[in-house]
Amino acid sequence: MFGSLASIQLVWNMADMFMALMAVVNLIAILLLSKIAIQVLQDYTMQKKQGVDPEFHYKNIKGIKGVSWWGGAQDDKK
Repeated sequence: MFGSLASIQLVWNMADMFMALMAVVNLIAILLLSKIAIQVLQDYTMQKKQGVDPEFHYKNIKGIKGVSWWGGAQDDKK
């Protein structure tokens, strides 16, 4: 309703402002997750170099908490 009553310039300016806000929130999330993402990538490349089919093992990643895993019991595989 607001968009139909406001000027087009105001609507576009508000859209730009909210897009910038979403970008800032996403950049903060990326920065917060980058440490874990790098550890996961290093674990993946280490498994590839060992010649095994890479699998995600949350116990190999330091600082990761509250993991709910959808694949079964990892304790038996490792």
